Amino acid sequence: MADLLLIHTGAIVDEGKNPLNYQFVLKNIYRGLYFMGFSCGYFLIKERFKVRREQEILRQEHLNNIIEHQRTEQELSDTQNAYLKSQINPHFLFNTLDFIYHNIKGSPEIASEGIIHLSRLMRYAIDSDKQGKFINLGEELKHVETLLHLYRMRKNDNFNLKFEYGKETKHLTFIPLVLLTITENVLKHGDFSNRDHGACIRLYTDRENFYIESTNRTGNHSRSISSGKGIKNIHQRLIYAYGTDIVFQSNTDLLNQYSLNIRIPLKEIQKNSV
Repeated sequence: MADLLLIHTGAIVDEGKNPLNYQFVLKNIYRGLYFMGFSCGYFLIKERFKVRREQEILRQEHLNNIIEHQRTEQELSDTQNAYLKSQINPHFLFNTLDFIYHNIKGSPEIASEGIIHLSRLMRYAIDSDKQGKFINLGEELKHVETLLHLYRMRKNDNFNLKFEYGKETKHLTFIPLVLLTITENVLKHGDFSNRDHGACIRLYTDRENFYIESTNRTGNHSRSISSGKGIKNIHQRLIYAYGTDIVFQSNTDLLNQYSLNIRIPLKEIQKNSV
């Protein structure tokens, strides 16, 4: 049609070599389809690469969002863990300082020994963050022994508490200040007036789990003023460190016998071995 228009206007001369017939139309349709096929193929390939590029960008953004979310959760967990670690009950510190004060004149040797042991214990508690998220459990066991020794000094060894642990527990990697907090809780709320009903803190392992158990008799006064914050903090810290597979049970029966039972899969502890 364009050729006919150009011939009619005299822009070109009709030499009669390309008559507008069936064959002429068929050849031009074929050639048009040929080039349109190439152009469509090019367009589809270009669009495919464009879509793939956009999908890759979206996938990368999604991955970055996941990484950022995990980093934020980890930072939040670390912050909460550090906060919970900082909530060490000052009850024992105040009582020990009072004990040292009253023995400075009458028994300076006992007071000086108490100061040395207390300073070591407080340095460990204060510097726990510098040791990393996990420590060798044997290190904390020594400080629990120090804590009990200080308490015996104050009470003239007039209290019945057994602290038992298997040799294998010394080599476990564990979060710090858990055992100290449990021991503090027993010493603070335990009723040691009856020598026949003492307290016990026990640590042991089997083939699959690590166990921490404590039992002690509590007085009515101790039960009424206890907020349970220290035990709740331990529970939260264990969840942050070892997940929700842990078992954490605490209970006070009708005879005022308090028990704490913790079970942690060894596979979770071994993930953080040092």
